[in-house]
Amino acid sequence: MARAVASAAAESAALTVPESAGFEGFPVNPDGSNIPVDVSGDIVYTTFLKRIKGVWNVVKDLSGSDVPSDKEVTNIRNKFPADFPTSVLPDFWRKRLRP
Repeated sequence: MARAVASAAAESAALTVPESAGFEGFPVNPDGSNIPVDVSGDIVYTTFLKRIKGVWNVVKDLSGSDVPSDKEVTNIRNKFPADFPTSVLPDFWRKRLRP
């Protein structure tokens, strides 16, 4: 039994937990079909997280219903953490925040 516990602990130590994450989603019905815009609104939920001292924190919430204007993108880019990994950004935001 001690060998199994030690093995599990070694495997657990070998796993790496990401320091940054992103979530992007939109409302759908339980069957996966789209919910009409007139019911839920035209919104995409986009949230970026960073693990700080073992706790996940929201770094930026870019959820919204409209495509941001050039001025809004510039403002968001100026305030977005420069060290946030581009690999976590969805294509839409990667193209706008890291030109």
